[in-house]
Amino acid sequence: MAAYNKNDLVKELSGLSGVKRSEVRKLLNGLADIAYREAKNGGFSVPGICRVDVITKKARKMRNPQTGRYIMIAEHDAARVRILKKAKDSISPPRKGLITPLLEDGETPAPDIEEEAAPVVPPEIIYDDFSVAVSFKCKACGGEIEAPAAAIGLASECPVCGASVMIPAESEPGTIHGPKIEEPTTEEIVEAKAVEAIAEADAAPQKNKTIRIDLSTLEVNPEEAPKPKPRIVSFFCKNCNQELEAPSEMMGMSSECPSCGNSFEVPFFSESGTLRGSDLDKSEGKKEGSLSGRTIRIEMPDF
Repeated sequence: MAAYNKNDLVKELSGLSGVKRSEVRKLLNGLADIAYREAKNGGFSVPGICRVDVITKKARKMRNPQTGRYIMIAEHDAARVRILKKAKDSISPPRKGLITPLLEDGETPAPDIEEEAAPVVPPEIIYDDFSVAVSFKCKACGGEIEAPAAAIGLASECPVCGASVMIPAESEPGTIHGPKIEEPTTEEIVEAKAVEAIAEADAAPQKNKTIRIDLSTLEVNPEEAPKPKPRIVSFFCKNCNQELEAPSEMMGMSSECPSCGNSFEVPFFSESGTLRGSDLDKSEGKKEGSLSGRTIRIEMPDF
């Protein structure tokens, strides 16, 4: 019987899938290219068949069986193919009675006894079977990690930073085996940036800005708040030298001296040596008691 070759495989797959043979051949060639590429990048599993990866063999001394001379093989990378347990059991299933102990010379067989039931052996766990795997990210460095489903719940180390990780039961979104994360739209990105800018502006210190003080926050009744004392200016009549004073509302207005009737203009500031001259010179505030008796106040005229 001729060996089963690639043409036979293409023909059978085409019949099973209903796909043209040329397309099936492209898929097989693509599968081989992917396996060659990913075997160098951490390993590649052909589902249900085998796993291919690359290992580094250390330098070692060996003996040439033909010449008997010793040779030194340098450290190098080598391809490794490991058949999965599922494929091994399907191709050559184990059978009972495969191993029989032999009697040595002079050894007598043990008496016949009722054969005990064989203990139940739990199925072997294959930790390098990546046909069913989970993927997640390291919490310390953010590196993406892939682990076989058989390792779920076990503790391990991140191959990137060495931090301790726990293999989760489900793949994280956005990783190779996890659900895809929907990319935000342009409108959502713009809105998020605007909200972030507003939050930063609110949190920034309010420098060089006018701040209004609300009396309600100070628990002060505006009606009971002390009213500012009206300002009074004092000055001398240029004609009779009589000291006069007038309210600030009359500043810049023309009036007459009540002593001599001379016309003058009310100044904007108190003159030095008068009763209110202490508005500009605090050291002269003590003169107020001695000058108040000879100062004449001019009131705002009624129009």
